[in-house]
This record gives sequence, C-alpha cells and structure tokens, in this order.
Amino acid sequence: MQFTHDLIVLGGGSAGLSLASVAARLGVKVALIDKETLGGDCLHYGCVPSKTLIHSAKVAHLAQRGKEYGISTGAVEINFPAVMEHVRKVIDTIQEHTDNPDRFRKMGCDVWTETQATFVDPYKLDIGGKTITAKKIAICVGSRPTNIPLPGLKEAGFLTNETVFSLTKQPKSLLIIGSGPIGCELAHAFQRLGTKVILANRSDQILGKEDRDVQDVLRNVFQQEGIDLRLGISMKEIKNENGMKVLVYEKDGKQETIGADEILVAVGRTSNADTLKMENAGVALDERGYVKTDAKLRTSQKHIYAAGDVTGHLQFTHSASYEAGVIVSNALLHFPAKINLDAIPWTTFTDPEVASIGLNETRAKEKNIEYHMSMFPFEYQDRALAESENKGFIKLLLGSGDTLLGCQIVGPHAGELIHEWIVAYNAKIPLKKLSRMVHVYPTLAMANQQAAGEYLGSKFLTPRTRWWLRKIFGYRNIEIDGAKME
Repeated sequence: MQFTHDLIVLGGGSAGLSLASVAARLGVKVALIDKETLGGDCLHYGCVPSKTLIHSAKVAHLAQRGKEYGISTGAVEINFPAVMEHVRKVIDTIQEHTDNPDRFRKMGCDVWTETQATFVDPYKLDIGGKTITAKKIAICVGSRPTNIPLPGLKEAGFLTNETVFSLTKQPKSLLIIGSGPIGCELAHAFQRLGTKVILANRSDQILGKEDRDVQDVLRNVFQQEGIDLRLGISMKEIKNENGMKVLVYEKDGKQETIGADEILVAVGRTSNADTLKMENAGVALDERGYVKTDAKLRTSQKHIYAAGDVTGHLQFTHSASYEAGVIVSNALLHFPAKINLDAIPWTTFTDPEVASIGLNETRAKEKNIEYHMSMFPFEYQDRALAESENKGFIKLLLGSGDTLLGCQIVGPHAGELIHEWIVAYNAKIPLKKLSRMVHVYPTLAMANQQAAGEYLGSKFLTPRTRWWLRKIFGYRNIEIDGAKME
C-alpha cells in the first residue's frame, strides 16, 4: 500500500504537538490534524489561562495583605475585564510563538486545523473530504468537560473550563460544582478576585485523591478566606429565581438552597475518542469511552497508538508529553519503552500548592505496602516565615533502605519543591545522600533537606544510640528516656 505519510497525528494538544515536533525532526513525514486551533485544552482552556488567572489573584491577595508586611496600599481595585484580557494575551503570545501552525509547517509537517478527521479504515482517514493514509497513526485528541445530569442545569445555563475564561463581566457570586483540582483552583482564584464563591460536591472531600491531612490544610485556608464549602450534599435540581441560579440540595436529610449569579461545572473529563469513528478502524475503547492501550501505548490495532487525556491515564500536560515520548521510542525508533504512571508527579495550583510524587498514605494502605512516614512542617521554616507563607508540610513515605516511596507537599511553591523528590524517587536516591547535599540558605528548597534530616535524625537518635554516646564519649546532656542498657 502506498502511504501519503509516515505518521498521522490526530490532535494538536500537548501529546500531539510533542510527538509531531520530535517526529518531524527525525525526518518523519507527519500529518498533524486538529478540529480546533493548535495548543489543545492546556493552552486555551486549562493550564495556561488558569495559572495566569491564579497569579493575578495571588497579586491581589498579597496587595490586600500589605499591612502584614508593613506596607499600606489603600483599597485594592480589581479590574476584572483587564484581568481576563491579560489572560487572553498570554494565550495569544504562546499560540503565536510556540503552538503556531506555521512553525510546524516549517518543520515539514502537513498541518490541518479546524478540521475534523475520521477513520475510514485502520490506515485511512478522511479530513474534510480529503483522504490521507499512514503506516503509523497516533490518537491524541484529548478530552472535554463532563456534563452532569442535574435537572434544570442546562436550562439555567452554566460555565465550564472551556467558557469561563471568556467572561468579561465579573460575577458577584459563583457556584462551583466539583471539588477536584479544576474546581479548587478556580474557586480560590475567583474568591481572591472578589467573587463570592460557593464550592459544592457530593463527596465530603476536596482534592479527593490526596490524603486527608493534605486536604485539611487547604480546607482551612478556603474557610479562612471566605469560600463557602457545601460538601457531602445530594444535589437535586437547579432553579432560576429572581435572576439567580439556585441549587436545591439535601444535607443530613434536610433540603436547603444556595444561589449564585453563575454556575461553573468542574466534575471531570470525557474522552474525545467518540469524534473519530473508531469503529471503522477497529480500535477498542473501554467502558468509559477512553482508548485502550498496552504499556507501549499501542491500541488494539498495533500500528495505532494513543497518548494524553484520550487514554484515560493521568490527565496532565506533562504526562501527555511523556507518553508522546514513549510513542516516539516504540513507533518511530523501535526502542522498546513502557509507560510508568507511578513516576508521574502532579501539582494543584491553589495557595498553598499541593504536589505529589509516588505513593501517598491512602494508596500505600490500599496496596498493603509497608512504609515509614515522616513530616516536616513549614511552620518554623525560615524562608517560609520570612514571607509569611508557612502553612503546610512536606510528608515523606519511605521503604527499606530509606528509599522514597512517595512525597506529598502542601505548602508554598510545592510545585517547584517537588522536583527534588521526583529525582530522588526515579533515581532511587537514598535519603541519606539527599540530606548531605548542601542547600542554599535561606531558601524554601532547604525545607527538602530539613525534611530528610528530620527523619534520619529521629531514626538515628534512639534511646539506645544516646546511651552509647553517653557511655563512649561521656556526654552528660543526653537524656536516655528511661532506656536500660545491659
């Protein structure tokens, strides 16, 4: 069969762009197709706009806290339309310089945007009436916001992460349904920008994948800053009353209501695989509609691969790029590679941030894995105190030989601090080595060394060790804690 391309990449998000870029540089003839513009959810509706908005909210919050630092700023005025315009400018800048179709065309890629591709057969795709073929195909079409079957919601109207950044008028109040990463990040940002936020969820948890002690730190911050938490509720319907969108719900057997100007639904993601006519290619989907893959990211058709959100794996930009690299190894270079989802870190960009790598206590207990736990609080960490950002802690889970099983950080710049633990986790660096590496003072990064030292110190300075130090060296200022040594 004569193919028009070596590789067809379906989807111009994080996975698709990473794969197309590397493949083109390897000399592969690439077709890159996206039903919208390049950049995917991350650029247009996810990471980039949300983190830009979060930073504006942080600036506003710091200005409002000026007196804590001896600085009087007067009343802080938030120009919401200007904030949202700044968000859109950042998106446009990245679009122009990084995710520009012409950039990929200069690499040698054939690029189609705002074009829906569908499978004709396992090797052939239709793109707006044109047929293209390839020896290898990669499905990287991502996901979209999940809707919930809540009576009256559609009639009342609601926002998702795909529409909230198009707002130009600030809502006085915002009801967010869903307390996962998206819901929590946007709740914190909008509250700090002056919108009254209600965060509602059927579960009684926020950031349900995290350990309870991590959740508790963030829950306390949210409550202190005025976010109205409506958790562990049964949502019944949405009504329009006097221009407000009113949620009717039950809590502990009692019916209650809460109203807001706008509703934002942030309850998870749904696969976009259903847009491709997968049945024509014979590509198997799981019960949720995500593309089934093996550890090499091959689908049920071994020449067709999948990466990113569409696989239903960890739905992060960095994990999508990582999976694209696995496809490069397997499909293009024929160097066998397998995904390791345990090695994927993540961060939720609330304030304080929440970051994680490897196991947390909840998952370790579910897997019956034995561990030692050590916790280092930011409460008295020098740099954190200097900046009055000393909420939270670093929690380490350690296995035999003091190797790292997992680390969770809730605290200032946790998304940056976690990277030292990512290296330790993947390289299996013993804690002793990390603790001996000199860290710059006074930095937040020094908290990592302090966390390692805290655990090793407590492990070494047992009553028995202190008894021997006193015995050998004659040190007198050593309490033995009642230890009896023969």
